[in-house]
Amino acid sequence: MAAKFLHIGCNVQATNEVIAKVQRVLNKAADWLRYAPNCWLVYTHLNVDYFQEKLAGIKELRQSGFFICEAKIIGSGGYLTPEVWEWLKESRANLTDNVTPPFFEVPKRSLPNEPQ
Repeated sequence: MAAKFLHIGCNVQATNEVIAKVQRVLNKAADWLRYAPNCWLVYTHLNVDYFQEKLAGIKELRQSGFFICEAKIIGSGGYLTPEVWEWLKESRANLTDNVTPPFFEVPKRSLPNEPQ
């Protein structure tokens, strides 16, 4: 699956506890940046469904709501800190996600001369 940027926005009180729960999920992505109290940009090979399922496991987000979409950075604009714009420009060619999805499972195999 090709890498992409996702935008994640939450309609929740941004307490340290809730933010920590969200960021534990986002740590599975190759890279992410929290650019506003309830908004993250995520660089990942994983799809929206993966993050939707994981974030839905956070009670506060299920109750208040959240939104995830692919973000096309080309043609982007706005007023953000220079650090955010630098993060967006970074090369991520060698980054990988921190999970092994089922479709990347390594098949079980036997060594030579080992009973099967």
